[in-house]
Amino acid sequence: MRDADIHTWLRQISNLESLLDAADTGVMIIDMDRKVRFLNERAKGLLGYEIGEVYGNRCSLVARTSDCENNCPLTRTLHAGREVRNAEMVYTAKDERRFQALTSIVTLRNEEGNIIAAAELFKDITEIKQLEEKIHGRYSFANIIGKSHNMQEIYNLIEEVAPTDASVMIQGESGTGKELIAAAIHTYSPRKDNEFVKVNSSAFPEGLLESELFGHAKGAFTGAYQDKKGKFEIADEGTLFLDEIGDMSPLLQVKLLRVLQDGEFQRVGENKSRHVNVRLIAATNKDLKSAISKKEFREDLYYRLNVVPIFVPALRKRRVDIPLLVNHFIRELNRMTKDKTIERLSQRALDVLMRYNFPGNVRELQNIIEYAYIRCNGKIIEPAHLPTELLEDDVAVDGTDVIEDILRSDKPIDSMERIIIERVLGEESWIYQNAAKRLGISRTTLWRKIKDLKIKPPPNV
Repeated sequence: MRDADIHTWLRQISNLESLLDAADTGVMIIDMDRKVRFLNERAKGLLGYEIGEVYGNRCSLVARTSDCENNCPLTRTLHAGREVRNAEMVYTAKDERRFQALTSIVTLRNEEGNIIAAAELFKDITEIKQLEEKIHGRYSFANIIGKSHNMQEIYNLIEEVAPTDASVMIQGESGTGKELIAAAIHTYSPRKDNEFVKVNSSAFPEGLLESELFGHAKGAFTGAYQDKKGKFEIADEGTLFLDEIGDMSPLLQVKLLRVLQDGEFQRVGENKSRHVNVRLIAATNKDLKSAISKKEFREDLYYRLNVVPIFVPALRKRRVDIPLLVNHFIRELNRMTKDKTIERLSQRALDVLMRYNFPGNVRELQNIIEYAYIRCNGKIIEPAHLPTELLEDDVAVDGTDVIEDILRSDKPIDSMERIIIERVLGEESWIYQNAAKRLGISRTTLWRKIKDLKIKPPPNV
C-alpha cells in the first residue's frame, strides 16, 4: 500500500515537474526506506547526478550531508513526524565538491494521514556564507570558535606557524582551548598524516612521567616486564603536545632540553641513545617568566619552547564570542541527541551568561550549556534552566526594576546612556572601535562619553 501511495505522489509531482524545475531550491523525494525517488533540476545541478543514476539508492550515498551519520534530520522526520526548517548542512556532490545549504524536511502523507515519504528541500548558501566571512572575518577555524579580534589573530598565527617545524608555546588559563589550537597546528602542518600525541605533564609523578615520555627498558623498575616505547617515539615524524609544561620537574626539564637540542634521548634503564624527529608544542596556564625568576623553570628551555608564543585570552576578555560558542554547543548537542532539538537560548538567559565571569572559561560554558540542554524540555533555554549558582551570582534585575532605578537617579538620561555603553563595551570585549560601530557613534565620541560618564573597565580587561 505504501508503494502505491508513493507512486500516486510521484504522478502528482510529475504534473508539477516544470514548476519544481524552475525553483532555485533543490528538491529530493525519499521514501520510508531512505531511497531516492525524485530529484528536481536544481537538485541534479547541485548534487551532480541524474535521477537514473541514483533512483532507488540510499539518500546518504547521494546527498552525503554532514548530518547523515549523526542525528540525521530526515530520520527524525520519518520516525517522529518532526519536520525540520532551515537547518544548516554541508552536502558533498558527485565530484566531491562541497556546498553549504539551508535544509528543510517536510513529510508527504497519504489520504489516511500516514507518513509515506519525505521531501528534502535544500538551498545553496555557500556564496552567502563566503560573503559573510569576508565581511565579518572567520567565526571558526578547525573547531575553534570566535570572531573577536584576539581569536582572528590566533587563526592567522596558526596558518603562519603550521607549515613550519618551529616549537610553539600556547599560554592561557585552564579551559581556554589550548589543546584545540595545538591540534589545529598539527592538522594544517606537513606532519598531519602522522601521530598527534598528547601528554599532560601534571597527570604523572616524576618517575612515571619520564617513562611516559621516553619509554623504558625491560626490568628498569618493578613492573617493567617488557620494553615500552615512550610518547616521543610514538610521535616520531609527528607532533607531541606537552600540556601543563610548567609542572615538569627540573630533572625532566634537562632531559627535554636535550631532545630539543639534539633530537635524541634514552629510555629509562637503557644506555642506548635513540633519535626522533618530533615537532613539539607546549602549553601552560602558569606564568613561566615568574617561574624562571624563582628558579622553578629553566630559562634555556623556555626560549627553546617559546619560539612562537600564542596567548589565548580568557573568555571574559572576549565576551563577543559567547553567543557564537553557545550556538555551536547547542548545534553539537542537537547532533548527538536523538529525539530532542533545542533552537536557542532566550535573550534573558544569554544576558545572564554575558554578565558571568567564567572562571572555567570555554570548558565551563560548554558544561553550562550541556546542563541547560538536559534540563530544558522545550525549544528555548530560559534562565531557569541554567545552573542555580549562575542565577544566585547574577546581580541583574528585570527591565521594570532597571527603568525604576534609572528614573530615581539624579540624571536619568546619563544613567541610561551609561548602562547601554557599558553593556555594548562588555559584549565587544572593550574594543572601542567595535563598540562605537555598534552604538552608531564615532570612536572619538565614545571616548568622550566614557570620560564624561566616568565609565571604567573591569579589572580583568
